[in-house]
Amino acid sequence: MKVWMTTAGLAVCLVLAGCGESVHTVGWYKQHSEEAGKKAAWCKQDAARQVSGDCQNAIEAVASAAAFGNGKWKSIDITPKGPNQKK
Repeated sequence: MKVWMTTAGLAVCLVLAGCGESVHTVGWYKQHSEEAGKKAAWCKQDAARQVSGDCQNAIEAVASAAAFGNGKWKSIDITPKGPNQKK
């Protein structure tokens, strides 16, 4: 009985501990480039942080902005359009 109660208590603590962190999407970070840069820099200071979903999203958004640009410097869309698609 003690083992079961200890296991249940630990499970509840782990679930509640994970509720405090908000996870933003890559799209959100692309729209908030300053915060993405700060978050990516913070994440890169510790390898354990880099595996969190929020850090991965921030790092991906920063890499995307570096590769394709953002804002007025964003690269143009050169995706070929079919005859039935809008141009």
